[in-house]
Amino acid sequence: MKILHAVEFYAPSVGGMQEVVRQLSERMAAHGHDVTVVTTNVPERSFSVLNGVKVVGFNIKGNLANGLNGEVDRYRAYLLENQFDIISFFAAQQWTFDAAIPLLPEIKAKKVFVPYGLFRIVQSCLPKLFQIDAGMDEGNGCLCFSFR
Repeated sequence: MKILHAVEFYAPSVGGMQEVVRQLSERMAAHGHDVTVVTTNVPERSFSVLNGVKVVGFNIKGNLANGLNGEVDRYRAYLLENQFDIISFFAAQQWTFDAAIPLLPEIKAKKVFVPYGLFRIVQSCLPKLFQIDAGMDEGNGCLCFSFR
């Protein structure tokens, strides 16, 4: 299966979502899947493949609420041109999901949304965040983490 994981930050960046996506990606690759991670390009990353997982960086910053800046068109073209079987978007309110929202109806892959940390919602950006809800209509699944 050809799998894409979209997450704002990935190795060598360290954090909770980075570790979740790294573990999932590496384990899927170890089971023979073709796994790619799209993420923010950082100068500290000296690799394009890590433990069997392809890593593609984009120079993009922002979100729907504050605006998207950088290689947004390149990222959108990448999503449309590559024939993934499934795309998992890890977290909203950051560019890897927010930049993809207008394309979701065109993307043929199954789409899974993994919300994470929706604590930053403030009233001033609510109208733009309703676009996230519209994007969810195009999803095939939603996976939520909880300790309760």
